Amino acid sequence: MLVCSGPADYRSLIVDFRVLGPVELVDDGRPIVIGSARQRTILAALLIHAGQLVSADRLVDVLWGDDPPADARGVLHSHVSRLRRALGSSGDPQPLHTRGHGYVLEIGADDLDAARFERLAYQARAEVAADPRRAVTLLDEGLALWRGPAYAEFADEEFARGEAGRLAELRLVAVEDRIDALLALGRHAEVIGELEVSVAAHPLRERPCAQLMLTRYRHGRVAEALDAYRSLRGRLADELGLDPSAELQRLHAGILARADWLDGPRTHADAGPHPPVTPPSSFVGRADALASLPALLDRARIVTLTGAGGAGKTRLATELARRVAERYADGVRRVELAPVRDPYAVTVAVASTLGIARQGSEPLADQLVTALRPRQALLLLDNCEHVLPAAADLVERLATGCPRLSVLATSRERLSVSGEHVWLVPPLAVPGPASTLQELARVPSVRLFCDRAAAAEPTFALDEHGPAVARICRQLDGVPLAIELAAARTRALRPADLAERLDDRFGLLTGGPHGGSGRHRTLRATIDWSYDLLEPLEALLFDRLSVFAGSFDLAAAENVCSGEGLTRGQVAGLVAAAVDKSMVVAEHGTTGSRYRLLETLREYGGERLAARGEAARLTRAHAQHYVQLAERADVDIRGAAEARAVATLDRELDNLRAAHGWALRAGDADVALRLSAALHTYALHRLQDEVLGWAVAAAGLPEADGHRLQATVYGSASQGIVHRGELGAARELAIRGLAAASEETMRLMPLGTLGVLALYEGHLAESRSYARDAIRLADAAGDRYLGQWSRHLAALAAIYGNDGAEAAALVAEVDRGATALGNPSQLAWARYLQGEAVLDGDPERAVALLEEASALALPVRNEFVRGVALVSMTSARGRSANPLGALGSFRAIIDRWWQAGDWTHQWTTLRNLVEPLVRLGRDELVAILLGASAAAASAPPVFGTGADRLAAAAGTVRARLGDQRFDAVTDRARTMTDDELVTFVLAELDTVLRDDASGLQAALRDDASGLQAALRDDASGLQAALRDDASGLQATLRAEPPGSG
Repeated sequence: MLVCSGPADYRSLIVDFRVLGPVELVDDGRPIVIGSARQRTILAALLIHAGQLVSADRLVDVLWGDDPPADARGVLHSHVSRLRRALGSSGDPQPLHTRGHGYVLEIGADDLDAARFERLAYQARAEVAADPRRAVTLLDEGLALWRGPAYAEFADEEFARGEAGRLAELRLVAVEDRIDALLALGRHAEVIGELEVSVAAHPLRERPCAQLMLTRYRHGRVAEALDAYRSLRGRLADELGLDPSAELQRLHAGILARADWLDGPRTHADAGPHPPVTPPSSFVGRADALASLPALLDRARIVTLTGAGGAGKTRLATELARRVAERYADGVRRVELAPVRDPYAVTVAVASTLGIARQGSEPLADQLVTALRPRQALLLLDNCEHVLPAAADLVERLATGCPRLSVLATSRERLSVSGEHVWLVPPLAVPGPASTLQELARVPSVRLFCDRAAAAEPTFALDEHGPAVARICRQLDGVPLAIELAAARTRALRPADLAERLDDRFGLLTGGPHGGSGRHRTLRATIDWSYDLLEPLEALLFDRLSVFAGSFDLAAAENVCSGEGLTRGQVAGLVAAAVDKSMVVAEHGTTGSRYRLLETLREYGGERLAARGEAARLTRAHAQHYVQLAERADVDIRGAAEARAVATLDRELDNLRAAHGWALRAGDADVALRLSAALHTYALHRLQDEVLGWAVAAAGLPEADGHRLQATVYGSASQGIVHRGELGAARELAIRGLAAASEETMRLMPLGTLGVLALYEGHLAESRSYARDAIRLADAAGDRYLGQWSRHLAALAAIYGNDGAEAAALVAEVDRGATALGNPSQLAWARYLQGEAVLDGDPERAVALLEEASALALPVRNEFVRGVALVSMTSARGRSANPLGALGSFRAIIDRWWQAGDWTHQWTTLRNLVEPLVRLGRDELVAILLGASAAAASAPPVFGTGADRLAAAAGTVRARLGDQRFDAVTDRARTMTDDELVTFVLAELDTVLRDDASGLQAALRDDASGLQAALRDDASGLQAALRDDASGLQATLRAEPPGSG
């Protein structure tokens, strides 16, 4: 079939040129009508010399011989033109070309059935001795291509006679090779009838006679074997005057002598159950599947393993078959369908593998059913997807007619037959980004990589390459084939080098095992195999879906991918088809169905999309869809539906990131600014430093100047930088935002940021002034949410400035506004402010309010509120209750700020840690914190009661350590980077908590020992007293005579 590119790039037609029988053209299963006998003759002549120039004179001679018409060349040209039209429409690439004074038919090597037959016959001949079973499969497929004599209607014509005769001889040789392979398998009974027919049809041919002699001998029919020799010897002498060849004479002598070398393998009937082949490499992972699938095979007679190319379906099926083989009295038989190109050869391949030869005129499928009906066996049909209708039809017939037969199939698409149970084979699990080395060693994808890497490079060890191996497995989506191809590269490349180069995975991941299927030797070939099975519209949608990063829902696919050849109404069905064909992964959850492409498939689709010239249009449509989604979510995130909006944006973060990246590359300031403005509230409260950082790039685009949102996005960017501790840079951006404001209300965000900066720097009056301006603008704009945020700022400035009356009024106002909005984050902020307001005067009530703030923030994942509430809560507990109990909470908060990159709040937390550590006597750690806090550029100034507490702590610790030691420790702290300090503090806290836990255990052990000793002493005393009492009682009884009482 003509599907691969040649000189003419003839891809748009799927044409099968058939000459093994009457000359035919078949277009995707449908015959192409050739209008006249002369056109058919031209086609036959060109096919005989495919790829070669055939002169016009030669074609004239073929058509008319010695009696050409007057304008023979003109008539010839007319016939060629009509033949071209039959081969394809004007828009299709043509295989038939005019070259010089002649014509060339350029087709691929496999577009001609005769060429396919020759290839299969050649491959089979090489396998007859080494793997006769495979040889039979190949020959059956090749011989099935024959529909009659080659070039049937032209076989006697002079121009075709030589090629027809050559092909006929090749067919006879193939038949004889097949019989040799069957004899090697011990299947003698199947070939006797065929050999007798062959010997009768070709009475002077020695090879079938030799095969017939050998077969009769092995069946104990020695006299008939010798008779076959005598008959051939007589015919050769009578008709040719020749003796039999030396080889045939040796066979004759061996039969007479009953030579041992004539004994062959056991016959098929005696062969017994067939155990499954054991693969040479170890099996890794799939424990859940192997635990469940045997039971499924017990319940269901047809089980299909589906999954993407390279997911490991064949390997799992083979391992499963090996484990359950003993359940089947007639064993397990595996039929490899990947080499079967023609659907009608499926039945032939199965019959050949099972050793069932065609007998008589009954359809082969019916003969299969008859032969398999009594057998209790497991038939493993591997790689059904490219011959799916034929495979499904055969499976259904076998299941209906063979009640003891079970079928295990592998396919990238379900068979869709009655009684079928489908088991999806997903990629292997991949490690998380923070997995420890011990956790990595248990992850299936990592285990597979290590196993195959050790096979390629015996010195490979995971402990040297853990992070790189984890990254490789994640980048390759856990797809086993891709991981195995990557692991094989470890002989030449370190895993870190591999991980860096996986952007070119199709060029890098090649060179699979030579003994395996060709489509599994490179990553690209595996995907090509699946892609080529898609219908044109399915392929178009698949390519367009590659613009999505991460998962997407059906509405997104419809919005982004429809248009230009694909209607919105078609998208859902095509997505479902892509899921069925394992090109798209479906994920069904409580919020609906979502879909995604594995990263390797996404890159492949992206290449195809670019080749179609659609990449620019589709990426723009994708970005437009997601900026609109973000704007809708921003409305919800400010109201009662915050949780739903956060969940939506969490799910779509990969796509939002892709949209932002596209906007920057394309210089589309409108999309970039709208996206950053819409995501500000989401990112700020979820501590999404990355997303806040998008605003810096968006506001700085040259095309952003003059855009109405530039000031807002500068303000957003400034707030993100505030959290990083870069207060000077944040002020600069906020001032730029004020300057960029095209209208008064656009000053709102930069003003708020300047107010926050002033608050963190201790300029409380300035902060309150900015807050009042922001409140005025928010109220004028009718923006209740930002009005609330501005009132938070004013309230905090009043609280930190010890202005109790104003603080109380503002906190009450914030609480009323939050209740009116019904927004969880605003309610959480209100409780936080209430707790802050009474923190020094009523710590117990403050802690209760802060706990409520944290609880309100949790369902909407507001890590900002939870973080600051936990800092205040833990600080209060550390000052007023058990300082040791506060350390565990401090440790968790410090780690949270560190992961978020929030250094402003990190320093607040570290400073609050000082007082509990002073109370615990951890003086050197306190000195480290004091020294680092004073020197760090990212640390905001300390003021008010906070400054007073740090000064008091410094005095206490200096007095305990002495001036010299205190200064040495603080000097050392000043040389630490921020990250070094946090790493050190976390380790020290772990030591403190561990030491305390050990001390507590020791105390408990001492208390327990003392208690046990006391109990033992008490028990001994009690026993002694009881013994004394008993002795006294006995003495009294002895002293008193009976009856005296």
